[in-house]
Amino acid sequence: WSFRHQSAVLTLATAAWFTGEERLVSLTTRVMDRAASAEDWVAEENKPMACDHVAANVGAMFAQCMDLLAGRLTNDHIARYREAVREKCLNPFLDACRTRDPSWSRRDCPSNWRIMTCGDAGLAALGMVDSDADIAEILAYSVECVVDILNQIPENGDFAEGPGHFVSALWMGLRFL
Repeated sequence: WSFRHQSAVLTLATAAWFTGEERLVSLTTRVMDRAASAEDWVAEENKPMACDHVAANVGAMFAQCMDLLAGRLTNDHIARYREAVREKCLNPFLDACRTRDPSWSRRDCPSNWRIMTCGDAGLAALGMVDSDADIAEILAYSVECVVDILNQIPENGDFAEGPGHFVSALWMGLRFL
């Protein structure tokens, strides 16, 4: 498993949803099982950070795949995936937001990391909304962040990191909202 596989996994889940083919469901869940078993989802270059945008991106991928495969996943799959998203994405995200460490979690941070991380962590939380008591807190931090970033865009539309980084990250926040 590598976080670089997440787009392919989402494509597999979409194909499984569209065609209903059991072999595509099986292939998707096998790759998701590998991802769920990974030690963490943080990109190597961002360690020792406990939560980065990659961990949130993978959490969002799980939420989307679980939605696409609804009715095709076993209770064991659902429990395993929820536990993995909680452990590798949502708990570290919540810790970062509560302590405002690392820098992407701070309200004045203008980085595209903030909207990517918070938008996708929010999407991951929506996919796990079943019974967790702190989901509302996670969602509140996610909304706060996305709105903060949108409010930091200058009137001329320029963004501190340039339009390429911003546009590629913007959709993650908007998709969540």
